[in-house]
Amino acid sequence: MVLGRTLADIVGVIGAKGTHYATLRRAAWYYSREFGPIIQARNHPLPDAGLHIAHIIWSRKPHASHFVVLCGRKVYDPECDQGYPRDMWLQAHRDWRNLPDLTFTSWVKVLRANL
Repeated sequence: MVLGRTLADIVGVIGAKGTHYATLRRAAWYYSREFGPIIQARNHPLPDAGLHIAHIIWSRKPHASHFVVLCGRKVYDPECDQGYPRDMWLQAHRDWRNLPDLTFTSWVKVLRANL
């Protein structure tokens, strides 16, 4: 979403066996973009401005995780077709997944193209 490419394009670069920040960085580099360092949520409040990729891990299912795009106070989820206010999206996913402790664990800032 933040690279302006189709899912098929990105899968062609990183593969289809799941992802993590390292594979997302590889795709960003491939498309001349860059991410900032990984920021851990336990040490910092969520950003209110800018473009970020955020990671969510379900504490009762540590092997299950999800990446979304944060743009200001909105969440853009690959599973959804539009952006939602961050608090509304988070509560909806807590209810849907029956995981009251669902929260953002980390994020990276999406930086400008390296031209």
